[in-house]
Amino acid sequence: MSEAIDRESSLPYHVQLREILVERMKKGDWKPGSQMPGDEELCKTFNVSRTVVRQALRELTYEGWIYRKRGKGTFIAEPKVSGLGLAKSLDGFYRSLTQRGIEAKMLILDKGIVPADGEVAKKLEVEPMVPLIRIMQLFLVNAKPLFITTSHVPYDMCRQLIFADLSRRSIYEFMEQQCSISIGRAHRKVTAVLAERDQGEYLEVNIGEPLLYLESIGYTSDGKPLEYLCGYFLGRRMHFEVEILEVLESR
Repeated sequence: MSEAIDRESSLPYHVQLREILVERMKKGDWKPGSQMPGDEELCKTFNVSRTVVRQALRELTYEGWIYRKRGKGTFIAEPKVSGLGLAKSLDGFYRSLTQRGIEAKMLILDKGIVPADGEVAKKLEVEPMVPLIRIMQLFLVNAKPLFITTSHVPYDMCRQLIFADLSRRSIYEFMEQQCSISIGRAHRKVTAVLAERDQGEYLEVNIGEPLLYLESIGYTSDGKPLEYLCGYFLGRRMHFEVEILEVLESR
């Protein structure tokens, strides 16, 4: 691919510039985490307007190739991690990553017993103020923060969980092995949100950076809610995949 803008091409300048920059990233000219040339330098290098540069960079940011740090510049994003394990199975994200050879680590930020407030009690179908085990975890991939979760589990459902070492196994895995609970299904919803101060501190991002927000309710095999989870995922480092299979109705 040419490293120059083709003035005779029918492709808009910003589309051509985007393709040139992507090709450079694919070739390794700019490594993940490294800083890109500034807007002014790109304008001079490719002899295009600042509007063209900003439009190309806006598309690259949206696609997850780059990210901006306020007051510092534009940086090359890490390759995205697939959230396939969360999207289509109950194995747990940690197990899904390690099975693919990805270096993952879970840190327990907080664990304790709390009374169920109205919203969480409703999700878990329990009475308000009943004791719940609350677990806050930070997940690292390749030694960098990727997402943070807060889980609530009814205390009487698996009391041993309060003492569990969850650094190398998921809550579901522990509950199945130590509390003889059969996991049946989970309902999960993903939405786009903007980082607030707490998420920004843990995930090392600026306030206002796009995040993926996951809300999940896990159920036992007989349909009883066993966990309510809320999680914030770093959008520029992660994507979710869903496999859809055609089911033919019997006649």
